[in-house]
Amino acid sequence: MKKSFLFIMLMFVLTLAVSSVCSAEDEKPAFFTDEVLALIDENQLMVESLGYSQLVIPAELTGYDKSLIPENPMFVVDTLRAAGFTAYIIGGCVRDMILGASYNDIDVVSNASYEQMEEIFGEEFHGHISGGRMFGGVQHNDEYIDLATYQEVPEAYLGDPMLPEDINPSLFTDAIERDLTFNALYFEPYSGEVIDFFGGLHDLYNGIVDTIYVPEVEFIANPTTLIRSLRFAGRFDFELSERVSDAIRTVGKENVSLLLPADVKTNLSKCLDAGYADKVYSLLKEYDLMESFFPGIALCSDKEAYYEYLDEFMPVLDTTDHSNLSSDEFDAYIFAGILFPRVQELCETMEPEDAIATACAEQGQVMKMTDLQELICSNLETMLLFVPETVPVA
Repeated sequence: MKKSFLFIMLMFVLTLAVSSVCSAEDEKPAFFTDEVLALIDENQLMVESLGYSQLVIPAELTGYDKSLIPENPMFVVDTLRAAGFTAYIIGGCVRDMILGASYNDIDVVSNASYEQMEEIFGEEFHGHISGGRMFGGVQHNDEYIDLATYQEVPEAYLGDPMLPEDINPSLFTDAIERDLTFNALYFEPYSGEVIDFFGGLHDLYNGIVDTIYVPEVEFIANPTTLIRSLRFAGRFDFELSERVSDAIRTVGKENVSLLLPADVKTNLSKCLDAGYADKVYSLLKEYDLMESFFPGIALCSDKEAYYEYLDEFMPVLDTTDHSNLSSDEFDAYIFAGILFPRVQELCETMEPEDAIATACAEQGQVMKMTDLQELICSNLETMLLFVPETVPVA
């Protein structure tokens, strides 16, 4: 097993430029001034008591204004406002803006209906309706800006005491449908206000990943929330809230079975190819989910040796500059590296080509493989050429 690990190391060194990844100093973002923190702390008491509480951080405390939003997304906001509708920046862009991180994908949400958006933007508008809600965006100056109508409260949440009696499409009902507290932050570019309903700013400041709703219910209503929770914990080096941690231990394996194979592929790729693979891997091990996402591990005769291999392989991903590869090419290296020990063991009883096909078929039970399978198989074939003999796993 050690020999196979050294081979994988060699593959990355030879094919990619390796560079050290330095941790940034642990400084709190400039957004969190003493005045802002005082408002957050006061509001958090209400959030913990009621389950929600609207907090508005005014621009005079942060200096935020529309200059933070690039020209093309602001075109969408300006056009909607000129037509008499509201328009807010929502989600990951607001989260990353507050954290001082780079942000590229900017989402806009509005109270305009699908038909009204179509009339306002004409040929620049592209969208479709799914589950009674509009998904789509605006193509402007060769940039696609995501645009959505307000989300409505799902049936699973109706009647819960945390909800106001008057349920109408609004920022609140839009926010409660989102997954994590810090992904439900709104920015109004003209006023410069940041709006928070569920303690997302508190969680950002304190480094906590928490769901808006009860985690066990959230993981069933939106199955990707669990793996997204792990991804953001890895990306920001945050801790999972106690209730999220408990829920993962209780329903984690069941949740994985609810995920669509395409969602597994998308989210695993984001977890493993962005510089925090080892942290996410540690969480997957801690919550006993690795074998749910990679069934070949459970089928291997010596799981302990398999994990020893992965313990050394995963940190390699975080110190590798893969800028000379496409996203699919790097993902194929990652998944081939993870499957390699399983392929080696299968080679004891079948031809290499059949061993690779079997390992990929096993992984295909939980993850969409079609986009990457040819690249993964090619990488595994090359690995077996360098390590033709079976490496003992005992």
